[in-house]
Amino acid sequence: MIRMPLLQSASVSTPVCTTPTQDRSGSA
Repeated sequence: MIRMPLLQSASVSTPVCTTPTQDRSGSA
């Protein structure tokens, strides 16, 4: 859960297409 906020911030800077890890978290 702690990684979620960090990933959200990163998602704004980088698209989900470039961040496969972010896409996985979003799905979960």
